[in-house]
Amino acid sequence: LTQHQFDALGDFCFNFGEDKFNSSGLLRELNAGHYGEVPKRLMLWSKIKQKDGSLKTSKGLLSRRKRDVNIWERGDYSDPRAQL
Repeated sequence: LTQHQFDALGDFCFNFGEDKFNSSGLLRELNAGHYGEVPKRLMLWSKIKQKDGSLKTSKGLLSRRKRDVNIWERGDYSDPRAQL
């Protein structure tokens, strides 16, 4: 892994926990060497469970995952929500 790929995964693990990462399809793809699948797998983790059990996209989680993908793909650590 490059440093920025490692950093993106570190951010993901910090947010969701090592246990969830260890049992994720994301880790299976990494271990299989399918690095191109990582952005898609990261984006799957942008939903929260509702009281009725359904999943709904969270704007906050979606923003975090987009940032993780930017770090993974380009080494871009900027916050897309930042105002100049």
